[in-house]
Amino acid sequence: MCKKFVITGIMVAIAAFVVFGSATISHVSHGVGWLRAEVEDSVPVEFKLDEARKAIKAAEPKIRDLNRSIAEKQVEIRYLERELAGLGSRQAEQKNVLKTQWDSLQVERASYRFLGREVSRQTLRKDADLRLRRIKAADQMIRSKEERLDALVNGLGHVRSALDNL
Repeated sequence: MCKKFVITGIMVAIAAFVVFGSATISHVSHGVGWLRAEVEDSVPVEFKLDEARKAIKAAEPKIRDLNRSIAEKQVEIRYLERELAGLGSRQAEQKNVLKTQWDSLQVERASYRFLGREVSRQTLRKDADLRLRRIKAADQMIRSKEERLDALVNGLGHVRSALDNL
């Protein structure tokens, strides 16, 4: 049975090449395209609409989850930006105070007037060392938060592109 189909197919192909020549492939591809268009046109519009509704209904939970993820990331980004702005201004103030302490320590004295108090050189030096350590720790924390912010912005871009692709 299968042998008959193969032989018939070969004979039809040979006959087509004899009748149409090298344009046979073009005619066959045009015929296949026409047949495909006819089949698609014969599908009722209601069926196509039902399929579209089913696809939308199936995508709704994922769209909702992606929108929620976008909103959460946007809120967290805004929070981090505000926090970084506050940390940056406090850090600048602390660096200015440290610079003032350092400049004061460059002059050799037994006591110093600093932030409205009279302090000894040793106390001022200890306070400057402590302030320097805190500034370094705060710088690390700021870098960490900036990295987190960058990761959130990248993640937000990926979620948006996933939503666009959906």
